[in-house]
Amino acid sequence: IRPFEPSMGWIDGNPMHEESLSAAKMAKVDFIVNVVNNIPEKLINFRVYLDGTDLLGVADVDLPNLEGLTDAVRGAGIAGEIDSPALGHYSPMTLGLNWRTVTGTVTHLAAPIEHHLVLRGS
Repeated sequence: IRPFEPSMGWIDGNPMHEESLSAAKMAKVDFIVNVVNNIPEKLINFRVYLDGTDLLGVADVDLPNLEGLTDAVRGAGIAGEIDSPALGHYSPMTLGLNWRTVTGTVTHLAAPIEHHLVLRGS
């Protein structure tokens, strides 16, 4: 609900504000805190760090899909099968990195060992 010319802090005649104040008065609150959430809607790319400290470069990232594993339960009294989730267990995941810029240390990722990557979105 906004006026014809939307603006921040519009409270006079704002039905949502009036309803919130009415509820606060009934609940006898001592104070109200207004919060603005500045989480971006879209991530453009990520800075990729090795072990959280060494910048490897900037990349587009194809994040893995988290697909939980299930186990089929069948037996007496069950008509058919039921897929029961195995809590905390997931199918194999693949992370895709499409590099925009790289540094010399990115070649360390070619080693067939475990790598600890930290992705910081922007």
